[in-house]
Amino acid sequence: MRDYKSFFLALFFIGILGLVHSTVHAASCDTKKGGAAVASPDRVDLYSTTGSLDDLGTATITIAGFAYPVDDGCATKYTWGETTEFCWIASKDVNWITLNGSDTGIVRNTDGQGTLTIGINKSALEQYLNTLTTRPSIVTGTVTISTTLTDTPTIEIPVSVHLEPFVDQNCITSQEGVLMASPSSLTFYVSAQDSEAPLPVNVKLEGMLYLEDPSNVTLAQRASFCWMASASRDWIHFVGDDDGILKGQGQEGNFTVAIDTSKLAIPQEVYLNGGSTTYEGNITIITNLSQSGEKTIPVMVYVNSLRTVEEDTVSTSQELSLPLNIPISSNLKGALYILVEHPRLFPHQVFAYRYDEENGARFDLFSERGHLVEGAGDLYYASDIQSVPAVSVPYSMYQSYPPEPYQNYDMPQVGSVNGTAPNIQGYLPVNIGEGIPLHGVEGDLIIRALVGDPDDVANWRIWKELLYKVVHVMPISGTWVVTDEINGRNYTYTDDDGNTYPLVLHEEDGVISGQWILADTTTNLTVQYLERPEGGYEIYFQEPSPLYGLVEYLYKIESIDTQGYIEGTWQYKLPGSNEWSAPERFTAVRQEVVVPLDRECNCYLVDGTVNGYPMRFYIDTGASHVFLDASYAQYMGVNLDDPAQCIEGTAIGVGGEVTAKYCQVDIEIEGRLSKTGVWAAFSDTWSGPGLLGMTFLDTFHVSKSSDGTIILAP
Repeated sequence: MRDYKSFFLALFFIGILGLVHSTVHAASCDTKKGGAAVASPDRVDLYSTTGSLDDLGTATITIAGFAYPVDDGCATKYTWGETTEFCWIASKDVNWITLNGSDTGIVRNTDGQGTLTIGINKSALEQYLNTLTTRPSIVTGTVTISTTLTDTPTIEIPVSVHLEPFVDQNCITSQEGVLMASPSSLTFYVSAQDSEAPLPVNVKLEGMLYLEDPSNVTLAQRASFCWMASASRDWIHFVGDDDGILKGQGQEGNFTVAIDTSKLAIPQEVYLNGGSTTYEGNITIITNLSQSGEKTIPVMVYVNSLRTVEEDTVSTSQELSLPLNIPISSNLKGALYILVEHPRLFPHQVFAYRYDEENGARFDLFSERGHLVEGAGDLYYASDIQSVPAVSVPYSMYQSYPPEPYQNYDMPQVGSVNGTAPNIQGYLPVNIGEGIPLHGVEGDLIIRALVGDPDDVANWRIWKELLYKVVHVMPISGTWVVTDEINGRNYTYTDDDGNTYPLVLHEEDGVISGQWILADTTTNLTVQYLERPEGGYEIYFQEPSPLYGLVEYLYKIESIDTQGYIEGTWQYKLPGSNEWSAPERFTAVRQEVVVPLDRECNCYLVDGTVNGYPMRFYIDTGASHVFLDASYAQYMGVNLDDPAQCIEGTAIGVGGEVTAKYCQVDIEIEGRLSKTGVWAAFSDTWSGPGLLGMTFLDTFHVSKSSDGTIILAP
């Protein structure tokens, strides 16, 4: 009896609290509040793949409100503050739009942070369409959100319903397969240092049909499919298209995404006062593939007045002594954190870099697998970024980098009293590492300089990021063709037929091994690091000589660059002698071709030749053949009409099956890897760079490193 009594008493009190809470809600909605509301996305597009109203979906709008911070002379109305409670009501201007599944308006009380689902009343829309003389391809309406926030009393969200089906009627039928989109998300950075809009990014679409194991991509083949892409924001722009909607069909598709910064509401104060903000949108791709009818690619634009992005390359033999110039502004406040990651060496771990005269340079564990260590807030480089003594000379952000000394000037500023803005920045010099060896640290070092509140360290991932730098730490691994200088003449280790005798080196986790593969023997090498700040490697081995007996050799690699070129000195010592010969120079070229991911096209591009004619190539391990532009055939010495040189056939391209002429050609890339008698498909439908498919690539070992770089090796 006691349990039942307690239960009903609890229900009674909950009911009373609910009535009181409801009264408070109603009262709070009568008062306007300072702040702004944001609805995301700010437009809605609903699609019909068949032209029927039965497959129209819905869209969810997220609504949030922000109160402006107190103006302390630095903050402006463009700086987002804390979320605030407010009220809002949604209405529509056409009867065929539904809100939260209902035909009536929706009111949200007090908390304001909520969602709104926009859908279609199919029968009402059909009745409206029947009143029209011709059926349009698009019908539009508007949802208006009225709020109690003073700066955004209303937000209008355009709603467009696309009634036009895919172009080809075959696209209406569902096909087996799943859509693969690369990259799966897009991030663009806009900063005060940028004079132009961020570079566009190419998105590649593929249809994949899994044969046996859905988790194993290697057991998949390409599937033909149809697709349509649209953007949720007007600042997301498809290059080469003005309509905002793209369509395609075949086994793959491509489109390029750019950001129209003129349509981003970025006020001058974000730049002048060290502010930052983000803009979020998405690209929706609908397909007729049964396993992924719709796919969303998130798009984010990060705007920061100070953020800089840098990239550098060092070798594993060097010591880490990395100069950073961290940008700051006069009103920037908070503790400075320098966080370092190495995804290969220390997966899921983030370290805080610090330096002081007593302890020197050190790296303390900051977080592991997303969990902060105890005391992480105290692992700052400086407790107050404005109190670091090194920041003594301000700079103008309008000078070149590295910056010139500060000069006074006037600039109009919205809302300023005297019409001028100081616009002062400084660069905080920090040297990372202080001579820490990089032996065994091959891979990418990711360095971030952040400013935040040590008492709010749990939110470190959304702190203001001032600098982002990637340092590629290169190992000596590779297959090298060596050229020695001997008494003023060069000698390359090849036989009379041009076959190379390569020097093969492998470095992993600080251990280096090597072999020199000669015509009739293989010589094992002893390889170690040169102990000097500028780095280098030392190779020692012995080889028998028919004249002198067992001769000792010493090669010292003094430098290595990102293009696969090393140079240094070599010496020898005869049996019974204690003296090394005078050092002479040597160079070596890496046989492998290293191709980084091209961020502009999200593809791999490499230079080469076809029958000696210069040509640029895309690398595509999924293509069965080499594809070449037929208009270049004459320059390559190929007569497409000569049956002795070429045969007619067909090829599968983006647009489906096309006619092609198959001819044998000789291909070389980067002057290192070559293959003769390669079957290439010449087609009038293929233009621009060539495409390296498996008729060339199957001879070589193709691998991909952790940073996305492709390596082609003999």
